[in-house]
Amino acid sequence: MKTTIIFFLFSVFLFISVPAGLVNAAGPEYDQAYAVYQNQGAGTAAPLFKKIVENKPDPDAMWMLGYIYKNQANFDTMYAESAKWYKNYLQFPFVKKDFAMHELGQIYKTGGYGVEKDLIKARIYFETLVESGWSDPNYARYPVNDLTEVMGEQMAGYTKDDTDY
Repeated sequence: MKTTIIFFLFSVFLFISVPAGLVNAAGPEYDQAYAVYQNQGAGTAAPLFKKIVENKPDPDAMWMLGYIYKNQANFDTMYAESAKWYKNYLQFPFVKKDFAMHELGQIYKTGGYGVEKDLIKARIYFETLVESGWSDPNYARYPVNDLTEVMGEQMAGYTKDDTDY
């Protein structure tokens, strides 16, 4: 009983002391921008997500901007812009980082569209995902495959003499 009361009081303290801006509550602006994204496409929605981020750092809007700039067929693919938004998203302490890290690893693995190919950065992202045991059943094998590909590409061109000690 005593621990229940302590837990309750601690919960009330957190509820009162944590400002609303620190809690990820996307809000009606995000919902509206997402509806535009679904109905009118990425090109129309991207400026709305940018406006949200300009007014208040919103991790959900940053995630969507990263996704739009990397993946949308009807929108110019700009990896540099995508990487910027994914990195900003990763700065938030209470967000699910796995997907953004995987997307950044993919960006650095392939390069192009304003981003220089960087196998070291890609490897860091993929190793982090593998070590964390990324638990998403639909994507869990991809970090291992990606890490293997990156390591293989890094080793390409080495001969047995290069690796002898």
